Amino acid sequence: MRSGISLAASLAIAGCGATAEPELAEADAIRITEAAGFIVETDSDVLRFDSDDMTQHVFSEGIRGYTNRFVLKLRKPN
Repeated sequence: MRSGISLAASLAIAGCGATAEPELAEADAIRITEAAGFIVETDSDVLRFDSDDMTQHVFSEGIRGYTNRFVLKLRKPN
């Protein structure tokens, strides 16, 4: 199981509104950070890797560096 999926599951248990579904990880991060008062200024596809099948552990042989990730630029309003 991916560590990011475990984190999302932990957040769901903690009542943060996150789900354990990997395809929702970015949406969960946005929802959680906005709930904390941050503003999402932009996102980036620079770390996206769409051919990641999300079934292997992030540290599995041959998967390192080939995982689907996301980048968000956040701002905390004054």
